[in-house]
Amino acid sequence: MDNPSLSPAYVEALKKEYVGLWYARFVEGRWIMAEGVVYDMWDEDRMVEDEIPSIVRWVGTGVDHGQVNPFNAIVGGIGVDRRLHLVAEYRYESKLARRQKTDAEYSMALQEFHAQVPIPGTSLRGVRPEYICVDPSAASFVTQLYRDGVSGVMNADNAVLDGIRMVASLMGNDRLRVHRSVKGWREEVGSYAWDDDASERGEERPVKTEDHAMDSARYLIKSTEPLWYSTLRQPLQPAA
Repeated sequence: MDNPSLSPAYVEALKKEYVGLWYARFVEGRWIMAEGVVYDMWDEDRMVEDEIPSIVRWVGTGVDHGQVNPFNAIVGGIGVDRRLHLVAEYRYESKLARRQKTDAEYSMALQEFHAQVPIPGTSLRGVRPEYICVDPSAASFVTQLYRDGVSGVMNADNAVLDGIRMVASLMGNDRLRVHRSVKGWREEVGSYAWDDDASERGEERPVKTEDHAMDSARYLIKSTEPLWYSTLRQPLQPAA
């Protein structure tokens, strides 16, 4: 980051966009191989919350669709504290239940899930996220949601490395919180790791196992960036 034409304010803003691996590469100019845990800045004690502040904007729900693999959906919103909060999660594992669900059943389950999400600071339940960001490979499920009149359905942005960098930056800049009930995320985040074999071939990707909550959260965060970006660049506010 030694371009003299860049203003100090712009340089500082760029530094805040990158953490860990990406900071070393894009700010310090050092090439570091992607290895180990993807989100090594994750701090369970600090980032998991039992009480969620008021949500000022329910930006979306990220959906990782699965028939044999788990189906995972995470709903998130912008809090009054100017953080992004992963508030609630729906997860269905057909292998454990010994029964697969159809797209129509998943559509109904997703709608019922949204209807039961607690609204922080109130005794009410039921949210209407602005976007439903669905795994882009799940074309039949997207079609089913359209048929059922679900609004805001979109194919999620599946730029994997950009999405991972964005999630990591939110963590590193203290802009992401996860409610304790979002168990899929909490179980997966500590073991979500880079694929060493792929790295040796010059490819960068995480290991594709036990990553369903990781994917649904990434879909949510990456796809709704235009909704939260400007707010989360402002100073943090007390949660009360």
